[in-house]
Amino acid sequence: MYVIEQQPVAHWNDDMLLNPRGVLFSADKQGAALTLPHLFGPGGSELTALQGFYDMQGLLNASGLVIEELQLSERYAWQLRLSNGVRLNIGRQEFTDRVQRFVDLYPLLMQDGRQLDYVDLRYDTGMAVGWKSES
Repeated sequence: MYVIEQQPVAHWNDDMLLNPRGVLFSADKQGAALTLPHLFGPGGSELTALQGFYDMQGLLNASGLVIEELQLSERYAWQLRLSNGVRLNIGRQEFTDRVQRFVDLYPLLMQDGRQLDYVDLRYDTGMAVGWKSES
């Protein structure tokens, strides 16, 4: 019998953990695992979701934004929820370009004074923005 040490980097579908290579494993989810991002996706998409997470988080780091939850749909469309509560609907194509567009425009959105709810980035050259209601 032997033991293999695993380093968790994300939760996977609320029941497993992922290591840095995108390999699933099961473990007690206490301590450091409580602060890990939550990734969701269809079976077999673990490495794709993890690599997408790394790519998008790398772009968001410049703005001080953190991915709290990433969802990869059956059709491989991306959705994010950031730690500040903002939801990003990215779609299936050119996800890094779309996240970079959000990062570029985020400072302008924050100047509005209203609280950002969601940003839909599934457009070729723009985005749709939803604001939280004031009530």
